[in-house]
Amino acid sequence: MFSRLLSALESALRAIRSALESALRVMRSALGLEASPSPDPPAERSPLDTPDVMPAAPTIAVEPTIAVEPTIAVESTIAVESTIAVEPTIAAEPTIAADPNDTHYPTRCLRGIKTKSWLHADNRLKSDAFPWNAKTVEKRRADGKLPGLEVSINWDDDDGAEAQTRADRNNAAAGVAAIPLSVLEYVSQLPASPSGMFWERAPLNTNRYHGNLVCHESTPKPCQHMAAQMLALHAEVLPTPVEPDGTGDAPAKGED
Repeated sequence: MFSRLLSALESALRAIRSALESALRVMRSALGLEASPSPDPPAERSPLDTPDVMPAAPTIAVEPTIAVEPTIAVESTIAVESTIAVEPTIAAEPTIAADPNDTHYPTRCLRGIKTKSWLHADNRLKSDAFPWNAKTVEKRRADGKLPGLEVSINWDDDDGAEAQTRADRNNAAAGVAAIPLSVLEYVSQLPASPSGMFWERAPLNTNRYHGNLVCHESTPKPCQHMAAQMLALHAEVLPTPVEPDGTGDAPAKGED
């Protein structure tokens, strides 16, 4: 059994050697090399013998030079021009500046109703609502203003004026009255008041609507009273706004 295996292995080795020699001859012939005479086959050895020197593998000189130098020119220009139109800002209409020298006046002024005693029973305004303050004469003179007796008002420049007036509970606990500018102009031209009544803006740090009605210091007291009566006669007591929850101050009722 063992000898048969050795015999088969020896036959296989001879076949491999023969195939390698044939391949070598073909390759040499293809390369144009002169074929050298085949050496005599060596004496057969037993498969158990170990060869002293293994035959060297044939050297095949293959020097193919492939010059590959591809140049890929990529020049891509993408022009992106995106214009975003920004909606222009619309300048809000400026609110009348709180400038004491501003001679622009709205169509009416507001007067806080300090107490219910300034109202008649039918809710009309009394002349008591316009007490000309003689203490302001000297102060105005010291400030370089035309001397006169003041009554404080708020100019109804916008919706905030009435809210500002009502918020001053010390001076508007019983409500707010509005006096048209046309009435001020009429009273200022009364013949019985030769020095006239005038008005001004006098903004405060806490109230930019503030102003004054001013009766000239030379105006006689009867004329001062008459001016107050005319202002009260044409004043409109404004209704008290109703709160969103339906509550609110009830309209003040005066006493006669």
